[in-house]
This record gives sequence, C-alpha cells and structure tokens, in this order.
Amino acid sequence: MTTRTQALAGMAGLAVSCLVLVTACGGSTSPPAVSTTARSSSTTSATSAPTQTLSPAEQDLASAKDAVSRFVSVTDALGSDPYLNLGKLSTVATASGKAIAHQRFILTSERIQQEKQVGKTSIVSSQAKATSGSSFDVTACIDVSKTNVVDKSGKSVVAADRLPRVQYTYKVTKISSGFFVDDDTVGGQAC
Repeated sequence: MTTRTQALAGMAGLAVSCLVLVTACGGSTSPPAVSTTARSSSTTSATSAPTQTLSPAEQDLASAKDAVSRFVSVTDALGSDPYLNLGKLSTVATASGKAIAHQRFILTSERIQQEKQVGKTSIVSSQAKATSGSSFDVTACIDVSKTNVVDKSGKSVVAADRLPRVQYTYKVTKISSGFFVDDDTVGGQAC
C-alpha cells in the first residue's frame, strides 16, 4: 500500500466514523433547512385587513342563508346516493315543515323508480330578510344546469325545456339548536 492509498483509506475511515457519530447522536447529514415563513408571516399579519364583526341581526341573516346552502347540499347528497338515510333531512329542515315532507316525497319517488341525481346544484345568489325574530325568507337563484336525474340505464328523466336557473323562496326558522329550512317553494321564474 502506498502512502497516498493509506492516506485516502484513513480519510475514508474518518468520514465513515463521523457519519456514524452524527447519526448516533440524532443529527442529520443534510444541512438544516432555512425557514423564510417566520419572516414573511410577521409582515403579512401587519398588513392584513381587520376582520369585520357582524351585528346579531346581520349574523342571523347570514345564518339563514347558510341554512339554505346546507339544505341544498344535503338534498343533493341524498339524491345522488340512494343508500343514504333520508333521516339526514332532519339535520337541515324542521321536522314539521313542508320542506322535509316535500323532499322526502321526491327522494322516495326517485328511489322507488331507481332514479338518481348526477351532478351538483349550486346557489348563484341569495338574499335573506327577517320576517320576525325567528323567521326568515331567503330568496335564492338555484343553478341546476350541471345537475341531471337519470334512470337505472343512465337515461335522463329531466324535461328538455327545464330552466337552467330558477328562483326559490325558502322559509327558515331559528330555534335553539340552529337555523333550519321550514318550506321551499319554487318561484318558477328564471334568475
């Protein structure tokens, strides 16, 4: 073995020893990561706009609109999956209201005929107004253009002249456990 080979072998052995020592002590052979998020987050929070607080009346109107959004979402899910329990309607509609009875009838009819919804309904816009301390009317423009109802062979059962967007009026009731849809009425007009 030459002097040069002995020196290289010694350096290789030293490198392996250092690697074993660092690894055994819980260290890492890679360089530490440099974080820039701490610096940027402090400047971001200083320039962000303050959050706006809603009055109780404004919060009630927002909650009434949210109740309609949840109602549409749940009815979409129930129409799309015939194995979901229709009891989910009680999480978004009052038990004695017309909306729950109406949706149960529609969904049960679809299930008996082996029809199901494909696609999702969307709310284009909505406005809420209080009709009393615990009742609200929510007028919503519902877009069904990306929604279809098909039979078991996949054929659409929706009328060809169906409007892509229709105005609905929802009656929403505020009770101790939250806001729930009591009635849903189609306005019949495009929006």
